[in-house]
Amino acid sequence: MKRRIALLFFVGLLSACDRQAKNNTPDNTANCPDPAASPPALAKPAERDFPNYFNFQIQNIAANKNIIRFQSLSYDFIFCRGNETWTVTKGTISSPASPLGAELPYKTVEFQGQTYQYRAVLDPDFTSGQRSQRAVLQLIPPKATEPIVTNLYTLEDIRKANLGNDLAYPDFVSAVPYGDRLLISISAPRGEGFTSIATLAFYNPQNQAIELKQPDKIKGQIIKDIAIAGESDNAKIWLTTQTSGEGNPYLPSMGLVSYDLNTDVITAYHVRNSPLVGAIPTKLWVNGEELWVGTGNGICRTYWQAMEQRDKWNCWRFAVMADLANGGITLYNRLAAQKPALTLEADRVEVLWRSPLAYEENAKERYEIAYKEGFTTAIAGGKTAWSEIYGTAREYFAPLYWPGSEWHWNGQRFQRGFDEVSLNIFGGGPMGIGQKEFNPNNPPDVAAIRGDLDLLELTGARTEVRYYSGWVDEALLSPYVAIVPVQPIIDPQPNPLTQ
Repeated sequence: MKRRIALLFFVGLLSACDRQAKNNTPDNTANCPDPAASPPALAKPAERDFPNYFNFQIQNIAANKNIIRFQSLSYDFIFCRGNETWTVTKGTISSPASPLGAELPYKTVEFQGQTYQYRAVLDPDFTSGQRSQRAVLQLIPPKATEPIVTNLYTLEDIRKANLGNDLAYPDFVSAVPYGDRLLISISAPRGEGFTSIATLAFYNPQNQAIELKQPDKIKGQIIKDIAIAGESDNAKIWLTTQTSGEGNPYLPSMGLVSYDLNTDVITAYHVRNSPLVGAIPTKLWVNGEELWVGTGNGICRTYWQAMEQRDKWNCWRFAVMADLANGGITLYNRLAAQKPALTLEADRVEVLWRSPLAYEENAKERYEIAYKEGFTTAIAGGKTAWSEIYGTAREYFAPLYWPGSEWHWNGQRFQRGFDEVSLNIFGGGPMGIGQKEFNPNNPPDVAAIRGDLDLLELTGARTEVRYYSGWVDEALLSPYVAIVPVQPIIDPQPNPLTQ
């Protein structure tokens, strides 16, 4: 019963939220899904998803005149276009991952009323036992039996660009019609020296020529999706970007990127410079003037011709909630704390993360939950200029390195979305506030993984923060998944890292 009440609370909140950006779709709700009797429970990670309970990355967007369905591995987030409400259901997507290093099958795209096939491969392939020397695009036009083969980049090219030492398999390949041409984006994961050069290939069916563009600003990015907005003579190309590393299949990067071919200007929108609700956008959908962006932390609707106007953004974030029984719940101030900090009295709590209490199979776990009063902790280690680490700062990084660098300033506090948490699959799991370096012989301990932060002190040797979260034993909660509106910060304050 409590779950039903909670869901109705969220639905009511959404229906009353900001409507100034309402689309032009008729107010038809007849074919919108009915609110579920109870929202979906937090699912165990998919087999191909490593140990991540909180992977909400949008894998596909499907729309009709009534709804827009945003599909993640375990959940569907369904937007009713008539009354602008949301319903969350169990996932319906089916997209088995290809084996690592396997030759990818051809994809298809409809262009000018005909079907084209395309893929990118390495030459020679990994299975040959030889080092790959180049990446190539293979495009099969309609009625053709052999592909048009175009060199994308070589092993020598990535080494000259200082991107890596070997070619990664170009897993990320997408195609969309672009006026009278076909646009194909190609990129690959990065890690342990393997990499690629992000490439845009423009195919002209009139002469079957393929033109390549590899803008310097995005050459080291992974492009997950591509969309075209506007008329072909004055269109903008929109890209979702991320990067990856050893033990981290996805890391935040430039975010949502626009590329204007007429001016050759590239502009990035990410959590540190825009209202974008997630650090890793994965899927895009253009509907006239609207640009919908699905991320690992939520969904945004904005207007691609007015991206700089913050009031033109409407965003909703994914939230994991749990209802509490009468009598409250025991709260710990650290993951590994033995002594409870207090008993928390509440009807409902927001669940932020889940972590084991030991580096062993079937170890007990605790949930991190939001706690509005917060706890204070001091941390050995402070601030460092990025120039001392990387030489030059990346534009999507925090202004300087500090223990909370993976949190972003939202105008009120430092926050960390689901997709800002680096998994560190081979390094003991995500790093958080107050965590020591990974040691498999010691139990994991951390003050906060995703709790909001207030910065109290920051020097070259010491950091003190107030973190607004605590930990509870997993057996005490039955979390479920919701989606809630992001409320604009009233009177946002300057980032204290820049003061």
